[in-house]
Amino acid sequence: MNKILLASFLFALSSLSSFGALNAPVQVSGGMITGTPGSDPSVTAFRGIPYAAPPVGNLRWKAPQPVAGWKGVRATDKFGDVCMQNPLKEGSFYQVEFYEKPEPMSEDCLYLNLWTAAASFDGKRPVMVWIHGGGYVEGSGSLPSFNGEALAKKGVVIVTINYRLGVFGFLAHPELTRESGHNASGNYGMLDQLEALKWVKANIRQFGGDPENVTIFGQSAGAGSVVNLCASPLAKGYFKRAIVQSGGLANSGTLKDAEGVGVDFAKQVGVSSIEELRKVPASTIQRIGVPPPNGTGANVSRFMPIVDGYFLPKGQLDVFAVGEENTHSIMAGSTSNEGTTVISATQTAAERKDQIEKLMGARAAEYFKFYPMNSDKEAWESSVNAVRDLMAGTALEIAELESNERHATYIYYFDRHLPGRESERYGAFHSSELVYVFYDLDAVKRPWTDTDRKLADAMSSYWVNFAETGDPNGKGLPLWPAFGTTAERGIEFGDSVKLGTMPPTDRLKALEKENFGFIF
Repeated sequence: MNKILLASFLFALSSLSSFGALNAPVQVSGGMITGTPGSDPSVTAFRGIPYAAPPVGNLRWKAPQPVAGWKGVRATDKFGDVCMQNPLKEGSFYQVEFYEKPEPMSEDCLYLNLWTAAASFDGKRPVMVWIHGGGYVEGSGSLPSFNGEALAKKGVVIVTINYRLGVFGFLAHPELTRESGHNASGNYGMLDQLEALKWVKANIRQFGGDPENVTIFGQSAGAGSVVNLCASPLAKGYFKRAIVQSGGLANSGTLKDAEGVGVDFAKQVGVSSIEELRKVPASTIQRIGVPPPNGTGANVSRFMPIVDGYFLPKGQLDVFAVGEENTHSIMAGSTSNEGTTVISATQTAAERKDQIEKLMGARAAEYFKFYPMNSDKEAWESSVNAVRDLMAGTALEIAELESNERHATYIYYFDRHLPGRESERYGAFHSSELVYVFYDLDAVKRPWTDTDRKLADAMSSYWVNFAETGDPNGKGLPLWPAFGTTAERGIEFGDSVKLGTMPPTDRLKALEKENFGFIF
């Protein structure tokens, strides 16, 4: 049998509804692929599927291009390289919590991963596309905590993605703006996310997924990405529902300002044109663009999503305020101790107060009524509370905007202090809900209890139910009321699952009354 006939025969087998798990080759954009059985053989995993051409050489700082085809059958049995980023400091909190070991890294990083328990291509399972966080400067879709097997067993097709980060994902520059054909630059990481959604739309049926029932969900910068996709007219029609975890509404910077940052960056590198900049080694671009953190704060970047006039014609808040977002089916929430891992414990009260006074001017005194800073300890606690309030307030703002449009929105508040190391210090820290949502507690080394396993089972079921119908409620789960339908504004995930008022209610009301923005 020649190769063409063999490939056709294998493809026919993979399309038979009675064939069983998707272990035979599957046709996707670019060619044929095979997956591997999960730890549960009813699930098939496909790791490292290319969804766009490698953004290298002349494709650096361009919109993602179509994936290059391949001959034969491609094994998708290992994750693709992660996008350029600074490895976390060994022994730091998040490195220990989520990163087992450094992942291979390169500019050739536009890959996605997929888990399905469908036995054939003719199913119509809901699809969930995960967008990782990391401040738009770190992270990947291949972290152990994002293993999609447990969610797949609950009936969804789960997809996780990589997208360009930092200077590679968000550099704007006048030359790039002129060459784009859209009079815009920057937002390449957002265009990558959109390209992955286009891949899902075109290919997910082959994995038993329903291309008309896609939910995007993400945390932190991933949550900001979800809201950006909701606000972008280019993303309309590529998803149906959205889940926003610890992040969200914030009007982004302008193209003009970002172009200025890009011009300064090129001068730092020592080149005078984008052509020259594209020839500079990726390691040099990364080192200058996003210097490694000094160990006392977060890994941050000058390069972020912007209102570029193309992907984002206007800011998120402006889009949501007039009801023009791409989805009206949203779940949003935050954790009770968002700031414990992101606020430096080494900064003094005087340093924090100086930052606030420079930022707020005459209104700083009013701010200090809500967040007093009379000692180093109190200043740290106030700053931590401010982050918590920012995230809780963002979720509530989304709910209020959506309820004004008379669409059901569901709000949660995660308050489970993870057992084990430094539990009381960090509490329900930023990102602590992730292994519960993915029902994958054992991806993190902690002394999990029956309480944690029951909570993870419940949370993952709520998320899957929402992806399927737009309503998280289901058999055997405590009632989660839509926002505005009861006195309790949402549901609280803690030592138990119960109705909650979304603390800190009093402070949020006071801040709203005083017309304060949320800052930290």
